[in-house]
Amino acid sequence: MKTVNDKGYKEIRGYLSDLHKQETFTGAEVSQFAAEVADALNDGGSPMFVIAASESKSGVDEICIIDDEGYDIEYFDMDPTPRGRNHHNTHDCERYACRICVAFEH
Repeated sequence: MKTVNDKGYKEIRGYLSDLHKQETFTGAEVSQFAAEVADALNDGGSPMFVIAASESKSGVDEICIIDDEGYDIEYFDMDPTPRGRNHHNTHDCERYACRICVAFEH
């Protein structure tokens, strides 16, 4: 699982300050952008978010890419091979968004 760390939050705030029409952002608003970055990463995409043209100072879509040091990767101590439904006894699949369960639809 990949999550945005403190450095990533700083980068997001910097992008917003430089490129977004809105002058200030609450922690919750910055967290929404961080969640967008984390979702993209966990879906196999780039560590990025977009400031829509209607919200950017420039009037065009602004693509904001977070440095590799701006997110953390958490590894699970788990055999990634499919083991049928028995592996459900080792963790809470729904709570941890189990990639095995997602990949093998169980």
